[in-house]
Parts: sequence; C-alpha cells; structure tokens
Amino acid sequence: EELGQLRKENRAVLLLSSDIYTPAGLVRLGQAFPLMNSWVTKPEEAAKISHSFYEGGSIDIEMFHDSPYRTRQGYNEQQLREKIAADGRIGMRLPTYLVGSQFSELLTGHYFDENTWSRTPESFCGGRALSAGFLSGGALGVNGWDPGYQYPYLGGRSEGVKRA
Repeated sequence: EELGQLRKENRAVLLLSSDIYTPAGLVRLGQAFPLMNSWVTKPEEAAKISHSFYEGGSIDIEMFHDSPYRTRQGYNEQQLREKIAADGRIGMRLPTYLVGSQFSELLTGHYFDENTWSRTPESFCGGRALSAGFLSGGALGVNGWDPGYQYPYLGGRSEGVKRA
C-alpha cells in the first residue's frame, strides 16, 4: 500500500547502504556511472564532502525531472529548508541525488535537473550546501551556491527515510 501511495505522488524508494555516504562511496558511484565525470567522485575531492547524517536505508525520493521545490522567484537556502521541513521531510543528500538520477534515467531516459538545478541541502563542501544538475548526456555539474542566492531554476530536493 505504501509503495502504491508513493507512486501516486511521483515518488520512488531507493534502498541505499550507509557506505554510499562515505568518500569511498562517492568514488564508487563515479566508477559505476562514468558519464557523470564530476569532481565530486574524485578521491581527493570526495574527501572534502560531508553530510548532515550518514545513515542509509529505505529512502523515498521525488521522481520529478525538474527540481520539485521551486518558486517563480526561487528559494534561498533557508527558505528551502523551512519548506522541506514543513512538508515533514529532510533535505536530500548528494549521494541520494546521484543514485536517484541514475534510476530516473534508466526508467525514463531523463536525468534529474536537465533543465534546472537542485540544492541538496544536507551535503556540504567548504561549509556550503551543494547543488547539482545533469546534462542530457549524463555529465554532472555540482557547485555550492551562496546561501542567499535565489533563482527560478534553482530549487531543491528532499528525501524521506522509513523508520520502523
């Protein structure tokens, strides 16, 4: 029943090991999906990335191609965090984003955010939350926007963790 309800809400469930949230996990994702060709999957750069929590598990994600948390004027980082929390969810982490986007491409032929960017507000580098977007060929762009930056095509993504 729960999976059926998630499908109606355009969500899917990923079963992810906690190991994926380590630097070695990011490097393995880069090896598994070489088209990403991103700095975040290089060992020396992956070591600089942190997350607000590192637990894996049964994680539900939005399967929208474009960033689901967007407004006409855009959210700044704090507004995005507040909106996600008001929905009873938590901000997405970059490894969750990478696996979810690859899953989307397998199912639909489209990666996440080919036309938008999404903040992954629970992953950081240099003290800044990371944002990501894919090109249609599978290349991954990742950067850390200023927390106050707002733009209509910069949104965010969330995840939900199933607790027993």
